[in-house]
Amino acid sequence: RRLTATGSITARRWKAARLICALALLAVAQARPQFGTRVETVQSRGQDIIVAVDLSPSMLAEDVAPNRLERARLAILRLIGNLDGDRIGLVAFAGDAFVQSPLTVDYSAAGMFLGAMHPELMPVQGTDLGAALRVSLDALEQGAREARVIVLVTDGEHLEEDFEAELERAVESGVQVHVVGIGSPEGVPIPEYDEQGQRTGFLRDEEGGVVTTRRDEET
Repeated sequence: RRLTATGSITARRWKAARLICALALLAVAQARPQFGTRVETVQSRGQDIIVAVDLSPSMLAEDVAPNRLERARLAILRLIGNLDGDRIGLVAFAGDAFVQSPLTVDYSAAGMFLGAMHPELMPVQGTDLGAALRVSLDALEQGAREARVIVLVTDGEHLEEDFEAELERAVESGVQVHVVGIGSPEGVPIPEYDEQGQRTGFLRDEEGGVVTTRRDEET
């Protein structure tokens, strides 16, 4: 007590504060903070994959549980989960086709767009595999990768005539096309739903007969 009687309490407090600040600045320095921006070119190797999903009403058939569309959706989600550096895009098609999700490595976003795909999105009903291939090939041409793949998911009930021409275009462009057929070869009815998602019956033709659908193995 006698030795420190002439010392300054304020000075000791400032000394302690400076020591704490010095330790804090040392910790920040160890973290090596950097400021500013830098442009860096990163080369990515992988495939460009377009998955074209059939959204015709027949994809609501329940010959596979819970229905064809949901089974296709689960399979595509498994595919997305196995990708690493590959870009994936989605094309929706029925009587016409459009890009639902452009090529991306944001797999979460692709999964979100996939979850929104439903027959109600399609302004034109039917099944035009040629349109699906045409739009998919156009989407792949916007990419720069040599390895390009189209996965066509459908029940195969093709109603148009330009599929073979687009398939030849894919072969000439070096694009691999994998066709995934979904559904059973036995005929099953197509359910109809109201705005609340409740089933109201089955799709019928103009004569009142129940319309059935089957996986078209020939196509």
